[in-house]
Amino acid sequence: MMRLQFVLAAVAAAIVTACSGDAATTSIDGPQTIAATTPASRGNDTSASSPGTSNGAVASVTITPHALTLGLGRFSTPTIAAYDAKGVVVTGKAATWRSADASIAITSDTGLVYARALGTTKVYGSIDGHTDSMTVTVVDAPATNPPPPPAPGVASFDLAITVNGAVLSGADTSGFVHVAGATVKLTRVGGITGDTLSTSIPAGSATTDANGNVSFKSLVGGSYTVEITPPSGSGYAAITSGIYRPTTSDVHMTFTLSKH
Repeated sequence: MMRLQFVLAAVAAAIVTACSGDAATTSIDGPQTIAATTPASRGNDTSASSPGTSNGAVASVTITPHALTLGLGRFSTPTIAAYDAKGVVVTGKAATWRSADASIAITSDTGLVYARALGTTKVYGSIDGHTDSMTVTVVDAPATNPPPPPAPGVASFDLAITVNGAVLSGADTSGFVHVAGATVKLTRVGGITGDTLSTSIPAGSATTDANGNVSFKSLVGGSYTVEITPPSGSGYAAITSGIYRPTTSDVHMTFTLSKH
């Protein structure tokens, strides 16, 4: 389990070139920002001219693709676009991501999807309360993604974490609430031999405030495991993720807990 957590954290920090479904540029250091791109057509609009972009309120979101097949151990990053009421792309919005079954496919806070077990599940992406989903099928195929390139890490960094909880209200629509009283535990990876974690060093724990926030100051640079345990009786499931050698001194991560 520790090996898988480190591999996922390393993958999420890498820059990945899109090819046959293994797509995108992403970083574990912050949420995905929606690119200012416009699809060729949407709805009944078949005009050849571009409608430009919008700074208006988000009326809908679309994930591409809606169906994704991954070989076991492979990864990919879907794209998500936000639209206003006129169908024009809204820019500058951050998305949150979650997996319906993290035992099959797990997502980073930037939307990278990692195939960890055979099966089928859904991955949800949300912007300003509007959600779309994609179906992820993990098949028995060799992992052929190139290893992530090494990146220089900072000597120390400050970490801010926000813990939300999903409140489902439909197949593809969800809202979110802040989770107060969740325990966030950090463990630093002290040494690595190949893919085997040789040492785990406790780096502290804290409890989220009323806004679901918690912070850690002056952490030693390196890779960390993040364990989030929801408060007793909340109905949310605990999750484990990771941080791979931050390259900036200020890191913010957002996690969304799923219901049991």
